[in-house]
Amino acid sequence: MGELITVERQGNIAIVTMNRPPVNAVTPGGFQEIIDTFDGLGADLSVYAVILRSGIEKAFCGGNEVKEFKSMTPEGGHIRHRLIRNAFFAVYDCAIPVIAAVNSHAMGTGLGLAACCDIIVASENAKFGAPEIKVGVLGCVKFLKRLAPEMVMRRMLLSGKAVPAAELAQWGAIAKVVPPEQLMDAAMEIAREIAEKSPATVRLAKELFNRVEYLDMKQGFEIENMYSRRAGGLEDAKEAQRAFLEKRKPQFKGR
Repeated sequence: MGELITVERQGNIAIVTMNRPPVNAVTPGGFQEIIDTFDGLGADLSVYAVILRSGIEKAFCGGNEVKEFKSMTPEGGHIRHRLIRNAFFAVYDCAIPVIAAVNSHAMGTGLGLAACCDIIVASENAKFGAPEIKVGVLGCVKFLKRLAPEMVMRRMLLSGKAVPAAELAQWGAIAKVVPPEQLMDAAMEIAREIAEKSPATVRLAKELFNRVEYLDMKQGFEIENMYSRRAGGLEDAKEAQRAFLEKRKPQFKGR
């Protein structure tokens, strides 16, 4: 247990809980915990999927600890920003799929963490916002591009106003919006669907998605072909094919 994060397991699914009252504001120590946690989970071959959630009712993550901004200068800010970037990238580059279960306010860093996940499910109470402009800093531009169209993103960034999960869901960014009491069930349902697949193939798929996300069609499809050949050579691929023909559940070995 650290200042921000705890981790528990339900079979092959890891549940990462942020729990730093009152709103899960992230300090430099918290960013380092995020890096260590997701790097460690990605290296653990017994973990097939991860759920990132909050243990605090009124917030998923309220953003950076605002007190930290007071000591940040243009000259020294690059050191802190590097730590923050590495934390976001640890979630984005985690070798296994990460599902964000957003229960309430996801602001600034909270929005960024959710956007770095592979799948988002949200409570009807959830709101997403980039309020940095209200405290004289900037952020979340690249993350919001994964969640909303250009003009919606600009409205959110320039006003600092949060929008409800239902609004982002209409753009396809959120897989499900559910009543608060159903949030973890919805996240676990998706995690179990992923965990039923070949873990080796899922890891290749996650790596493929990240490699092609910002490439053009020709470059991306060429790399996809390469990964498809790699996946087809796995023992799990042959087992999946046999199981399909024999009308049974496959028994994957993760290789």
